[in-house]
Parts: sequence; C-alpha cells; structure tokens
Amino acid sequence: ACTEVHLWLSRANADGAEEIVSVGSDNAGHRPLPESIWNVIHTACREQSPILEAAEALAQGATENKESTWILAFPLLTVEDTLGAAVLRFTGEHAPPVAACEIFRAVGVHVGTLVRHLEEYHLLRQEREELEEAHARLQHLEARYEQLKRLDEAKTGFITVASHELRTPLTVLSGYSQMLAGDPLVADDPYRAQLIQGIQQGATRLRTIVDDMLDMARIDSRTLQIQPEPLFPAVLIKSIYSSLHEILSKRKVMFTLDPSLDRLPMVEADIDGVRKVFYHLMVNAIKYTPEGGRVQIWGRTVKARDPSGEPFIEVVVSDTGIGIDPELQDMIFARFYPARDVTFHSSGSSKFKGGGPGLGLAIARGIVEAHGGRIWVESPGHDEKRCPGSKFHVLLPVHAALGTETLKA
Repeated sequence: ACTEVHLWLSRANADGAEEIVSVGSDNAGHRPLPESIWNVIHTACREQSPILEAAEALAQGATENKESTWILAFPLLTVEDTLGAAVLRFTGEHAPPVAACEIFRAVGVHVGTLVRHLEEYHLLRQEREELEEAHARLQHLEARYEQLKRLDEAKTGFITVASHELRTPLTVLSGYSQMLAGDPLVADDPYRAQLIQGIQQGATRLRTIVDDMLDMARIDSRTLQIQPEPLFPAVLIKSIYSSLHEILSKRKVMFTLDPSLDRLPMVEADIDGVRKVFYHLMVNAIKYTPEGGRVQIWGRTVKARDPSGEPFIEVVVSDTGIGIDPELQDMIFARFYPARDVTFHSSGSSKFKGGGPGLGLAIARGIVEAHGGRIWVESPGHDEKRCPGSKFHVLLPVHAALGTETLKA
C-alpha cells in the first residue's frame, strides 16, 4: 500500500529541489526526509527515469510485523527540462510491479506538463494584471496630459489676449511721450527731458516684451507666418551689431565678426524673424559674458546629410561666458525657462546675468524650425569662475523650407 507521497519542484536542478507538498495516509505531515531518499530523488531526476529501491523496514518506520518498504521516485518531465520529482513510499509484503514504474513514468510526464501549464497560466495572468495596471496608468496619464494640454492652450490664449490688450495703452503712452519730447517747454528743460526719456525707454522695453509674448503665442499655436525674402546673413548680422555698440561699451565685452560671414551665400528667409533670432543670441552672449570677455560670430556653408545634398548656412555665436550645464542645454530653449534662480531675478536687456521673461531662445528655436532649420548649443558646463563659454549654432536652409528631419550637425 502507498503510505506517503512527497512532491518536490526545482527551477534549476535536482540538487536544489525544494519540498512543497507532503501528504500520506499515515498523516505524517511535512517532515524532512533522510539523505538516502534524497539520493533516490536525485538519481531519478538525473537519469529522467523512475527509480524503485527497497528501504530498511525499521529505518523507514514500517509496521511492527516488519513489512518491507520500497521508495519509488519518478521525475516530473516536460519537453524542455525536469521540473522536479515525486516520491511514493510503499509498505507491504511484495514490491510494486515493474509495470508500475512505466505507469509512473507516464504520470511524471503528464504531471510535469500540467505543472508547466499551470506556471505559464500563472505567468500569463500575472502579465495580464501588469498590463491592465499599465493600461490604467496610461489612461490616467493621458487624462492628465489632456488636462495639461488644455491648460497650456488656455495659457497661450491668455498671453495672446493680454499682449493685444497691452498694446493699446502702450501705443497711447508712446504717442504722448513723443509729443511731450517734441514740446519746446520740455526740450529746453533738462530735468523734464530726462523724465520723458525714461518714460520712452520703459515703453520701448515693455513693447519688446509684449512683442516677444505675441511671437511665442504664434509659435505655440502654429500661426507664425514666415515670408521668405532674399537675405544676406552678413549684412543682417552687421546691422544688429551696429545697434549693440552702446551695450558693448557699457559691458566692456569684445565683439568680433569673423570674415567668414562675408562668404555666406544669400538665403531665402523671413528677414524680421531671422533678425530676432540673431538679436536674441547676440544679446544673450553679451549678457552671460563677464567684462573683459569675448563674443565671436562666424559662419560656413554645409550640405544636408541626405541624398538631396541641400545647402545650408551654419552661423555660430560663441562666447567666453559662464557656460551652460549639459543637462540644461535642451531645456534652455523651452519657453519661460529661467536661465538662473528667479529668486535673484534682475531685469535688464544686457546687464550681466540680467533676467528676462525667458522667451528669447524659445522664440529663436521656433523661428529657426519654422524655416526648416535647427538650433542647438554646445558648452562644457557652467562655471562662473573659469568661464568655459558656449557656442550657439544656427542652421538655416539656403532655399526656403526643408524638413528638419534631414538636419544633422
């Protein structure tokens, strides 16, 4: 009679087998087995065949009439490997028939296959639960994304409306300040003339900010209009440079236009848009370069790295400023991204590390990409003592509108 059944499973091999079930008619329960039985288990797993061995009656806890005890171990097999083994203890006057071994060989295959299927079912159910959880998280993220998208659209709409609303009083303020500046009573009074000049400078600064806000809103809403015209980059950059003489003299920064700019070909581009791009880059270079530093602009002609071989101009604005950390070199082109801690914000269009609304580089990127170009920055990192500097690269197609996917530096 079969008095006890044990079942082991191993994920590696028989030597690492772990008993997971112990059931028997003698109600022995879960208990450790002697090493002799483990040897039978290991042999059955190694040879992948049922093993029947006799055991000493007293050693195996047989009955008082000293009936013989046999141990039958058979492996649990699958097509790929051995999952473990089952052990049966028989007690009686006669050994189990040899045919029983063959029966249990088949049983081992069926049980092994069943266990493997149960494992696969468990894994599939676990993966399904994980997929359902991931799907639920994805739905939550999609809902949050839609909320953020609507908030972003609302913010863009507000900026557009606010910019238009600010333009009206600005126009009135600028108009009346010009009239006062032309009045002989004001012009002949140095004190009053200085007050009017301060009003005009403030109005001009505010109009620049409002125009930047409108440009950013148009870029966000994809309504920025590009009107390509023949443009000589060197002429445009030199005109911007001329307008910065006063700022350069105040900041004591050396600014150099490399002769390579004169060799750049004519391009088809929106003149006002490209002017804003290089104005923002040149002012930024001055702003983040300490006194005694240098700013240089140079250019070259390159070809697209695709079969078209379309020509591009690459203009580089390099400086010996405080530099930009690598992890921020993409983020600085995001709208409203502050170049430094806003707690220490200091307004000024050219003051060293002077703050602004954080739109200049975002506008520059929007305009460049609208032309089918690319803009990026290279810098070893941020260091206000060693001043490693930065290089801003602008890539523009010579001919109007080319897909940005073909552009590589």
